[in-house]
Amino acid sequence: MVTLGSDTTLESIDRLTLDYLAILEEIAVSKQQLESVLHEGFQNLSHTRLVLGQTAISPLSYNNVMEPTALITYEKVDDSISFDLEIGHGNKIVSESNNETKNSKQSQSSKTSSASDPIRWFAALPPHSLRSARSNFQKSLVVITHLATLQSRAESFRKQIHFPSTQ
Repeated sequence: MVTLGSDTTLESIDRLTLDYLAILEEIAVSKQQLESVLHEGFQNLSHTRLVLGQTAISPLSYNNVMEPTALITYEKVDDSISFDLEIGHGNKIVSESNNETKNSKQSQSSKTSSASDPIRWFAALPPHSLRSARSNFQKSLVVITHLATLQSRAESFRKQIHFPSTQ
């Protein structure tokens, strides 16, 4: 929390404002990147539906027992929240921020590859466009968690500078 008073206070407000604007710029860039990745993912999904047929990629093809393949965690850092994405590969979860591997909480019972790999729900040999769509949607999760962290940092700066809320 910054109050007006001296030159050092004004300099700190200037520094906070510049940092706030830099974060806003990074948010805008991340939103454009998210739009691009999602657009490409939906284009690939559309191409897959064209190749496999309209009914091949539908809710009727989903497995009845779904398990998450991604985990989003968060921790409070100063006045903001930092989000972390962990994307699962088999029985391992890979952390996007630290590039470390952890054992997931999934049971180690023997599962068929079709049940553990959601891409195989739609075809025994999934087309490249379906794999590309999955990759695009996983990239979008990375961008979304980064965007959430940036928005939390921006809100923290906004509170420090006393900008009125935009909501």
